[in-house]
Amino acid sequence: MKRFLLLHLLFFLSYRLIAQGTIADTLIRSSVLNLTTIKRDSAVRAIQLNPGFHVSATAAYSYQTVLVPLYIEWPKPGQIIQRDNTNKAWLYVKGKCLDASIGQVEVKAVPIQGGTTKTKIWNLTANTYEGALELTGGDYRLEVREVKGYVSGNPTYGRLQSVERIGVGEVLLIWGHSFIAGNDYSEAATDPRVRTVVTVRNPLVPNEPGRLQDFSILPYQYQQIGLYDVGPFAVQSWMWPAFGDTLAKRLNVPVLLYSAAFGGSNVWHNNKNVNNEPFGFNWFGYLDQYRMPYRPVEATFGRYTPVSGIRGILCEHGINDRSQMFAPTFYDNFVNVINNTRNLAQHPQLSYFISHEPNTGTDLQFINNKLTDILNNVPHTWPGIDLRPANTANPLWRDENGIGHFLPNAAGHHKYLEYWINAVPNSFFTTSIPKMSDVPQAFKIP
Repeated sequence: MKRFLLLHLLFFLSYRLIAQGTIADTLIRSSVLNLTTIKRDSAVRAIQLNPGFHVSATAAYSYQTVLVPLYIEWPKPGQIIQRDNTNKAWLYVKGKCLDASIGQVEVKAVPIQGGTTKTKIWNLTANTYEGALELTGGDYRLEVREVKGYVSGNPTYGRLQSVERIGVGEVLLIWGHSFIAGNDYSEAATDPRVRTVVTVRNPLVPNEPGRLQDFSILPYQYQQIGLYDVGPFAVQSWMWPAFGDTLAKRLNVPVLLYSAAFGGSNVWHNNKNVNNEPFGFNWFGYLDQYRMPYRPVEATFGRYTPVSGIRGILCEHGINDRSQMFAPTFYDNFVNVINNTRNLAQHPQLSYFISHEPNTGTDLQFINNKLTDILNNVPHTWPGIDLRPANTANPLWRDENGIGHFLPNAAGHHKYLEYWINAVPNSFFTTSIPKMSDVPQAFKIP
């Protein structure tokens, strides 16, 4: 009942604005709402979808709302967009200035870590400014200033808004079974340029948001990767923060990681989701009715990559397809999933890293042969990690006497990290064809 009243109060206040004191000339939006893992309710969603309102609690279940005269709708704090192979990208910027006396704004990208300064003057249309800045790889602070007029040809300024840590760099998706999803041994990223979106999973709610059915509730909330959460799905970060640290240092650009990894899944499952076919058996409580395990992939490309772009997918799949139920159609299923994902991305050149699994029996040798066929026959695929060599099996870093999962300790963490660091070469970031973020062509003005 309290939640119901809060929702209606927010809708009421979004139309009936209550001014609270004087609004400062300089407004900085460098932080985001801290959503808990248990409760991400409609009130939070309403706040996020109204960036022009400053909303804060005044008492239990009541809010004050102030209309901000100048605000930035896009980009979001911490957002990273994919660069091209010349180290450039167009950053989409949009916001409002509600002061009728202001006709222009100055939009400026200020380097924080890497990058070069870029400044533009844009005219307001119906209180809205909108355009794009062409930026080089790096992290920036985006500043928007009201232009009040000109003195001797130089602008004079009014209010200022800024958004921190807007990155131009590399964007990757992690996809696969439990090896790549990891375990509860994690080490947080040390580089602030290594970020992700928050993970919205709530097992206490049967449909939303835990099953990722409504993409509109997935927040554009970005954060440095810590010990948990690589959004939109993974609840542990495993060795991926350290992988991001390595890439950011190696390439000297920000790195955005998404994860759709799902322990216990296989390619057959994903292909069934793609084809809208039920599994025909109970898999983790009939999760196929929610299009799991493929749904996080759909969420990534349906919600996030249009605003971020993406370079490619880091994949390890195959070991869970080794049974006679799944293996005969493994190659065709994998190719179908790859093609469908490329369609979702609207990018037929989307790159895939294809990893080889341990050679622990004829069934897995068959799977590995099919993985080799995919690398040989499907364009824009790259060899991922290779667990076939005998020296990759070791009880110091893997369970089941050295042939199973990577252990939830420093040895397992560091060894799996080592394999992926070595599998992704620098040449990948200059020769593969990335999907760029969606920016109207009319805004791409040098």
